[in-house]
Amino acid sequence: MLPINSKASQKTIDVLNYLYTISGSKTLTGIHNWLEDPNGYVNEINKLYGDYPGVAGYEMGPISSQTAAQVTTQRQNVTNAAKKYVQSGGIVTMMWHQNYPLTTYTWSNVQRSTTDAEFNRVCTPGTAEYNWLILEYDKVAVFLKQLRDANIPVLWRPYHEMNGGWFWWGKKQNYRVLWDIMYDRFTNYHGLNNLLWVWNANAPKSSDINPYLTHFVGTSKCDILGTDLYMYGSEPFKQEYYEGLVALSGGKPVAVAEIGQLFPSSAFTNQPKWAWFMVWANHLYDYNTSSQRNALYTTSVTRTLNRSEVTMPAPDIQAPTMPTNLAVSSKTMTSVTLAWTASTDNIGVTGYEIYVNNTTLAGTTTMTSFTVTGLTPNTAYRFLVKAKDAAGNNSAFTPPLTVTTDAIYTNFVRGINFGGSSVTIDEQGWLAGDHAFVFYSSQVKTYENSPAITPVPAVDIASSVMLNSKVYASESSFTVAQTLSNGSYQVYIWSMESYQVNACAFDVALEGVQVTTAPIGLLPLNNWAKYGPYSVSVKDGVLNMDIRRITGDPGITGMAIYTAAV
Repeated sequence: MLPINSKASQKTIDVLNYLYTISGSKTLTGIHNWLEDPNGYVNEINKLYGDYPGVAGYEMGPISSQTAAQVTTQRQNVTNAAKKYVQSGGIVTMMWHQNYPLTTYTWSNVQRSTTDAEFNRVCTPGTAEYNWLILEYDKVAVFLKQLRDANIPVLWRPYHEMNGGWFWWGKKQNYRVLWDIMYDRFTNYHGLNNLLWVWNANAPKSSDINPYLTHFVGTSKCDILGTDLYMYGSEPFKQEYYEGLVALSGGKPVAVAEIGQLFPSSAFTNQPKWAWFMVWANHLYDYNTSSQRNALYTTSVTRTLNRSEVTMPAPDIQAPTMPTNLAVSSKTMTSVTLAWTASTDNIGVTGYEIYVNNTTLAGTTTMTSFTVTGLTPNTAYRFLVKAKDAAGNNSAFTPPLTVTTDAIYTNFVRGINFGGSSVTIDEQGWLAGDHAFVFYSSQVKTYENSPAITPVPAVDIASSVMLNSKVYASESSFTVAQTLSNGSYQVYIWSMESYQVNACAFDVALEGVQVTTAPIGLLPLNNWAKYGPYSVSVKDGVLNMDIRRITGDPGITGMAIYTAAV
C-alpha cells in the first residue's frame, strides 16, 4: 500500500507496508520519551527486559519555559536519538505539544482555552497567528529534514486528541483546516517525504469527548489512525473504542498511539489489528505493575514485537510491466491524445511518463490517457510511454508511436455572418445568418450594434459589419446547425464584446465533442477575437455546433469553415 504522499520515500513506504503486514497478528511495543530526555524511557525498557521497544516515541513540543536556544538543543538531541534508534532497527513516532500562537513555551499555553473565532485566526493566512504558526512549522521542519536526509521514516502524529477540549486545537469546527495547513507546509513546501501521517484521537470514553468521526480528516489525508486509551483501575477497554476506529480506517493500520494503564494481553483476541501501543513515559511505573508490564514487554511474549524482532520487508526492486497498446485516440493541428493499456506492478503503479521524440518529457499522469499540446501543425512526432512505481522503478518504454498532427486547412468552404447580411471578407463570400442552410435552437436571438462599434483591434469595413451583429441567447446555451457535406473540416469562430468587460464566457462543441480546452468569449469592451481552428468530422450531412454557456449571454458573430486543399 502507498502513503497519501505520492512522493514518499521507499523506506517510508516500507514502514507503512510493514504495519499492514503485521496488522492482525503482531503488535509493536512502544514507549514515549520526554523532549528533555529522549532516551530515558526506552533505556528503562532495556534495563527491564534486555531489549528496546519496537517503537520509540519522541516529543517536539517545549512546555517548560525553555529559551529558543534550549529548544534548538533539545530538538537536536531528539533528532539524533531518533536517527540512532531507526539505524538500530526500531521505528520512531513523533508528536508536538504545540503552544498557542504568539505565546510562550509553557504547558498552560498548550492547554489554553480557545474559541473557534480565535482558532480560525490561526488558520487564516495573513494574521499574526497564522504567520507565527508557519514560522514554528519551519523551525520543526529543520529537524525533520535531517531525518529525511538520513532516510529515517517518522510516524508523525500532530494535533492529537482533537476530539477532547483540553488542548487549544481541541473540539474545533475547522480542525481539518489546521491539519491541511501543516500537511501542505511540511509536504509540498518542505518536501518531508519521510512522514507517515497519524491521525490520533482520544477514546470517546465520556460525554465531553466527541466521537471519532466528528474531527476525522478522512482516509485520503492520513496513513494511520490512532487512539489514546487512558483507562485506570477497573475502567474497561471497551470494544467500541477499537471497532469505531477500525470502521473509520478503510483498512488502514490502527494503533494505540498513547496508553496509560496497559491492557491485558487477552485484549488482542478481540482487538487484533492494533499495529503498536505506546505507554506514556512515566505511566510505565506510575500506573502499571510489573506483571502488567511483563505481560506485553517480556521478550518471550510471542504476540508483541520489541526492537530486535522488527523485520522490515526487502526493498522493492521489481519494475512495473510495460504499458501496451499505445494508440492515438484523437489529434488536432497542435495536440495529440494518446491512450494505452495499464501496466501492473507487485505493489502498485504510481503513474506514467510520456515522452516526445524520444527524450523530451511531455508530462506525467496517473491515468491511461494523456493529451500532448503545443505541437506544430502537419508535423510528425514520435511518442513513448513508460510506467513507474513508488520505489522509483521504471518499466520499459512502449514501442514508439509516430503521429502526424493535422495540417491547417486552406480551402474555404463557407463563411456565415450570423447576425447580418451576406458580406465579402478576404475575397470570400459569406452567407447571411438567415440563409436556408442554417438552423438555430429556439432561444437564439439576433442583435446588431447601433450605432456600429469600432472593433479593437481595427479591421476592414466588411469584417466590422460582421463583428457588429451576432446571434446570442440570454443566460442560456444554444445550438446552431447547418447542412454540410460529409468530410473533415476546420472551423473558426468570431466573437466581440459590446456590452461590458468579460460579460460572457462559453465553450464550443462540434458534433457533440467539446473542442475548446478553456472557456472563450472573455474580452475587454469593444474587443474581438477569432477562435480556432477546431477540427470536426461530419458524417450525417449536418454540422452541429453547441455554444455551451458558462457565464452571461454567450454570442457569436461569425464562422468560417475550411477543408483540406484539393
